[in-house]
Amino acid sequence: MVTAVFFHYGHAKCGYYIDEIYTYGLSNSHYAPYLKDVAGGDFEDKVITNEELISYVTVDDGEGFDFESVYLNQEADVHPPLYYWIFNIASGISGNNFSKWTGLILDYFIYLGTLLMLALICNELFKDKFATYSALILYGVSYAGISTAIYIRMYCLLTFLTLALIYFAVKLMRKREIKYSVFLAVAIFAGMMTQYYFVFYACFICISLIIYFIVKKDYGTMWKFAVMALGAVALMVAVFPACIKHIFVGNGQVVSGGTALENFLDIGQWAERLIKYAHFVTHGIKAAVIIGLIAFVFLLLTKRLEINEEVIVIVLPAVATWVLIALMAAVKEERYIYNIMPVFIIFVAWLLSHLNIYYASLICIAALSLSNTGCNTDYIQPTAIEKNEVLSIYSDCPCVYVTDNKFAAMTWDYYELLSFDEYFTVTDPSSEKLAEYAGDAENIVVFIDNNEEWSSGFDEDEVLSEIMQSTKYENYEKLLDNNLSVVYVLN
Repeated sequence: MVTAVFFHYGHAKCGYYIDEIYTYGLSNSHYAPYLKDVAGGDFEDKVITNEELISYVTVDDGEGFDFESVYLNQEADVHPPLYYWIFNIASGISGNNFSKWTGLILDYFIYLGTLLMLALICNELFKDKFATYSALILYGVSYAGISTAIYIRMYCLLTFLTLALIYFAVKLMRKREIKYSVFLAVAIFAGMMTQYYFVFYACFICISLIIYFIVKKDYGTMWKFAVMALGAVALMVAVFPACIKHIFVGNGQVVSGGTALENFLDIGQWAERLIKYAHFVTHGIKAAVIIGLIAFVFLLLTKRLEINEEVIVIVLPAVATWVLIALMAAVKEERYIYNIMPVFIIFVAWLLSHLNIYYASLICIAALSLSNTGCNTDYIQPTAIEKNEVLSIYSDCPCVYVTDNKFAAMTWDYYELLSFDEYFTVTDPSSEKLAEYAGDAENIVVFIDNNEEWSSGFDEDEVLSEIMQSTKYENYEKLLDNNLSVVYVLN
């Protein structure tokens, strides 16, 4: 069922979200993290060919498995390198081929691993097949689960590692063996090498575990675990010291630790942020929320609810993580809590483990889950084909991209730019070289980077006026309104 839903949305995926192009580029571009680097460091009167665009997102011959390139690319970015190393391996195996399936197949197998970890956790905690199967269905085909898997980013791996952390935490609480402290440390290291947001849940569950062992008066296990957890953090900083700059400075990008702190201190927006992130949960795992509420009320009324200390150790850190991310996230998007969605599913599975109902209930749960499945349309990009059909009419015309040496908008427009054999980048719309590049062409297509928050913020009317003054073109027509740019044809 999960496979069918995954490939349904995978097939429906028409284009790429901006961060997905970063995934391909940062993983595969040889020592050139951004399109600006492909252009030689700036966009002042440069020609970028279709072949250079393809080279940016694929592994060229002789450049496969170059982990140093990936490492240095990530130093220039704001994320750690583990997922990008894995993606580079997948791209190297798939060859010099730009395809959504490179990322989707990789995420599919990681997603299956995530579901396996979820099953192992539920089976370990509840010893109840009904609760385990329910958890797999409720998460496996949920909006949040499928969006995590379809989005070609590190969030699927982040979710897998979060569940691995939980599984080893449960094992440690039950077995008290040092090997599980080692496995926990490995999960912490790998999670932090995947996405910095991992640190929130990891930090809270570590505190929760320490309190648990103090209550149990097992100080030996506590100290062994605490030392290894701190060692994992120290190792991560040693392996990727750029993380300090990423977290506290952000490489000059909008997403940074400084931005997160500003958001947290802005108390006036707390209510709005918490409501928004509550919606992300209720929408992302809607069937689980409905079933969980019904089960919770029923168990309270029948007085059958029994406290489970291990579930508390697991779930309370997820709630604390949800609150902190809601108040701090640099961008108010659901992807930052994708990795804790399965934790809420575990809570619902715990509620269901109290009930003595099986196959008929599983069918109802499956039906409800399927009726509420879906995927974030940002990750499907349903209008991508229509946009390329519009541009295909003018694919033989000269194409110009106006940008103030910013690469975000151009990265967003990557898929549309593939419609042209090449395009000319300018930072000055009145550039004489722009007129030379246009030559005697009857039409010219112009992309204008007009977003003020994330990119150049050009005024499109002023840009069009300057181009027409320096060229022979007299008329223009808007073709597309993109996320960070607009596209016109001049004639």
